[in-house]
Amino acid sequence: MTKHGQVNTVTGPVAGDRLGITLPHEHLICDFTREYRGEGIFHDFPTMAAELEEAAQTGVRTVVDLTNESLGRSPGALRDLSERTGVNIVVGSSFYRHQYASESLHLMPTADLADLIVHEFTEGIGDTGVQPGVIGEIGSDQHIRPVEERIFRASARAQVRTGAAVNVHAARWPVAHGQLDLLQEEGCDLSRVVVSHCDTVGSVEWRDDSDVLKYHVSLAERGAYVEFDTLRTASRLTDREMDRRIRYIRNLIDEGFIAHILLSHDIFFTSHLRSNGGGGLTVVTTYFADRMRESGITQRQIDQLLVDNPRRMLTGVA
Repeated sequence: MTKHGQVNTVTGPVAGDRLGITLPHEHLICDFTREYRGEGIFHDFPTMAAELEEAAQTGVRTVVDLTNESLGRSPGALRDLSERTGVNIVVGSSFYRHQYASESLHLMPTADLADLIVHEFTEGIGDTGVQPGVIGEIGSDQHIRPVEERIFRASARAQVRTGAAVNVHAARWPVAHGQLDLLQEEGCDLSRVVVSHCDTVGSVEWRDDSDVLKYHVSLAERGAYVEFDTLRTASRLTDREMDRRIRYIRNLIDEGFIAHILLSHDIFFTSHLRSNGGGGLTVVTTYFADRMRESGITQRQIDQLLVDNPRRMLTGVA
């Protein structure tokens, strides 16, 4: 845990005013091969260092790596990446979806899970001394499985005890309200919760864009951050898809919820990297920032989206 207005990074506490442009949902060293055998692994240190250096050249100063224990978290490697590149890195705690749950996780009581998360914040991850700065990413698919429910409850209890933000994976289906309900039942402050992947959600019950826009607003009304984080590269997302994301952002701004918007890439496939023809960690600060300006979103508003909002999310201080 850190002092008011600071966040734990892999190299130690950093004051909020030193975070700068922040990417709040990325994966730098990770292993998603349980689901994605070919592409879902980042374990090439020199390549990732080059990706971070390119991001820094576009203005990125902080990256939140939401690779928790379930996803091959490597706090020592992240510390070395930060020291080599000069980019602040915030690492996550807790556990991912049921597909990645170990046998021991299925058997561990909720209270013990919460204690384990809090221990990482107070004592560090393993013997590395690295302390996480955020809880997540935790999540579910269309339905919340029993082990996922215990992870949510434990993470909420840890949030109450540490004050850290929580990031929830809520992709493809409009499941976030059920997730928020679980967190709230355990006393979690929903203003410290980020709902990820809000730009990928759909439903057979929805008939046009107005339905997904209402969903976004309903999350913000509960106090949560609405994160649009598949802004990976123009070559993988068409101009039409990018324009759709611009509409999502503009709608929340028009509805008075600019303070609830977060933007990121969520890279986790090798094809997402610039070294493999993707946009890497640079799309938000280059291509997508230009698209926002062209749409009439002001530079001051862009600064709020890329600097002020993630700083408040990580530190809890405006």
